[in-house]
Amino acid sequence: MILPIDSRLEPTVDGRIWDAIAKDKEWQNDEWAVCSEEPWYFIVNYCWSVRKERGESFVERVPPKEYLRLIANDWYTHNSYILSKSRQLMATWLMVILHTHECMFRKHINVVFQTKKEDDADAEMIQRAKFIWDNLPSWMKKRCPAKYSYCKLIFPGTNSKETGIPAGGDKIRSRNPNYYLSDEFAFQNEAEESYTAALACCHRITLVSSANPGFMRDLVKDKIRSGL
Repeated sequence: MILPIDSRLEPTVDGRIWDAIAKDKEWQNDEWAVCSEEPWYFIVNYCWSVRKERGESFVERVPPKEYLRLIANDWYTHNSYILSKSRQLMATWLMVILHTHECMFRKHINVVFQTKKEDDADAEMIQRAKFIWDNLPSWMKKRCPAKYSYCKLIFPGTNSKETGIPAGGDKIRSRNPNYYLSDEFAFQNEAEESYTAALACCHRITLVSSANPGFMRDLVKDKIRSGL
């Protein structure tokens, strides 16, 4: 795999190239291989997001920001990853894209997205993953079909899936995921129980949240390990 830091920051696929690829199956094969091995290339060339500004929403391709590339690179190099965020930085979008990329190009990935409420898990996590897939070129969607239902996005071709769940350690244990992404983790009830449950089964654990006193802050400051 080519790490994001080793990828070109800016996109190279413009509208003209996008249309040309759609007509050329050999080119599609090449693009698929590149997207599989070079996640940042996939992100800046093929992924779209919704930006909210002053009460209005705008659909745009993921911007080639250096800080986003550095975050993605850190995520790939650390199986346990904690990100303290502020709003409008696209942190949640980026994390959903990274997990969706894994489901599209890797087999048997079982992702759990956890938020405070189940409705939020669907609206803020699963629906974002679906939006990412919906806006891929048609040839790419044919190679990796996806099936959406409430709080679930399944990729039959790779036997991978993303599931949204509400807060609670017992919710994780019943799903037995190998990837775990918790959004606004610092504000969830049973945050410590959820983290402990994820440790028991997950290959990759990602915690994303704006600042709030509690268990996540202790993890960031290493108070859990040191016993302070």
